[in-house]
Amino acid sequence: MITSKELELLFDSNSFMEIGEKQECSVITGYGTVDGRLVYAFLQDREIAGGAFGVTCGNKISKIYKLAFKAKAPVVGFLDSTGFLIEDGSLGLDAFNKVYSMASAASDSLLQIMITGEECLGQMQGLAQMADFTFEGKDIKDALSKANEVIRTMPPYSGALQDQYDTADDLNRLNEGIAGKKASGREILKEISDDGFLLEMEEDKAPCFTTGFVKLNGLMVAAMANNETEKGSTVGFKALVKALKLIRTAVKFDLPIVNVSNTEGFSKNEDPELMAWASKEVADALINAHVPKVNLITGKVMGGIYSVMNGRNGSSDLTFIWKDAYVSILDPKVAAELLYGPLELADVQPKTDEYIRDFASACALEAKGLADKVIDPEDSRKYLVGALETYANIF
Repeated sequence: MITSKELELLFDSNSFMEIGEKQECSVITGYGTVDGRLVYAFLQDREIAGGAFGVTCGNKISKIYKLAFKAKAPVVGFLDSTGFLIEDGSLGLDAFNKVYSMASAASDSLLQIMITGEECLGQMQGLAQMADFTFEGKDIKDALSKANEVIRTMPPYSGALQDQYDTADDLNRLNEGIAGKKASGREILKEISDDGFLLEMEEDKAPCFTTGFVKLNGLMVAAMANNETEKGSTVGFKALVKALKLIRTAVKFDLPIVNVSNTEGFSKNEDPELMAWASKEVADALINAHVPKVNLITGKVMGGIYSVMNGRNGSSDLTFIWKDAYVSILDPKVAAELLYGPLELADVQPKTDEYIRDFASACALEAKGLADKVIDPEDSRKYLVGALETYANIF
């Protein structure tokens, strides 16, 4: 259960100022500082009428958004409610619609963070999903820690210049042993980031795909990466939704995007229509993203996912590829069978290797202009930092 105690824990000591306390309802609203940064917040207190939402609640939350818009400050919401006040009827629903509209407007301009409690259902869950970051409050200390990290490291509003953070990490540091982490994109992101920093988003969803933020040369960078799991490394609907949310957040705050790729392609075990819609949305988002987009291919990339997430005609500005990685339109063994005709068992592997070398390998991609440089894995950080330095004048 999320209560008023958690609200004050979000802020710097003695900085929280409650407003609208005379308007009695289950919502507490106010503002304060987090690491010296102004933040507005609202909380549905389950200890008051079960956190039920009504007209007064909506008015108080709307007031918070109005103030945040004027101050260009982040909004943090704690969502934990049993539902709507029956006695407020349709007026309560209309009040929620006003909040929903303001949260929608804020999704284009302000940093929004939502922390959900045990009873975040229905329309409240929709409100939670509008946020740039959504954290489950089952472990409230962990959720608060992540919210604080977001506020300290992300720009407060769209158009704000992000801070460049001090780091003693060598920009040319070699990533020794990184090749052994190929199966875990999450670990690769930590390895290339300044001081191992990774602010992960929705880590409880789609474990085959990591999304979050790293730091390269003291700047925040949106990052996504494939992970090999017991179910393989294919990308499904939930992973695509994670990618879409990350891309939109990156564009909103003018952050570069780094994509670390090692996948067997799209999942074939999910609804084809949903997959087609999600892949189209991700492709559109990447193609229209005005921010720098850098790809690092670390293993295999197979099938149509290459066009969506790695293509040179929109999805990527610069592409680096590890020397042993490859990109294939389908499974290399199947491709070899189709290209070279029916093969004897003894010829399958040699012909597969020949197909990869001539048509799919890192060197073949570089020769075709589909990769900018073939690199040793340990040089990954150096090349990514260097690539983003070429865009330094737009940050």
